[in-house]
Amino acid sequence: MKTLAISLLLILSLSAIMIGLGLIADPSGRSFMVPLELLEGTPFNNYFIPGILLLLLHGLPAFIIALLAVKKSRYYTLAIAMQGALLLLWLTAELALNLNFYYPLIHIPSFLIAILLIYSGLKLYYYKKQQTWVKEES
Repeated sequence: MKTLAISLLLILSLSAIMIGLGLIADPSGRSFMVPLELLEGTPFNNYFIPGILLLLLHGLPAFIIALLAVKKSRYYTLAIAMQGALLLLWLTAELALNLNFYYPLIHIPSFLIAILLIYSGLKLYYYKKQQTWVKEES
């Protein structure tokens, strides 16, 4: 379960960093073939701020959480679940702002990653907690 979570975090991190930096470098979205019209009805005029948000909310944190999981940091399990919840919130807000932004090849795997991160993080948390209880009883 931990290997799955770390793998998903690294996939999320690498894709968010690459896309975030790409959107910052080219706020028009042309390099990703994403038209500016998709931002109609949102508070954004171009993809610069969404690129920064993608980098800061998903790219860097997911990488840091993957490192914390490898090092078995104290709260890495909850951090995994919270990253999944943040991704789920991000995707939901993105689609709530503009349903025309829906791309099945991006959104379906992203929703699955979010759900799997929440599930694996909570499962690891409760497993870790159960191991602590067993040690205390011994």
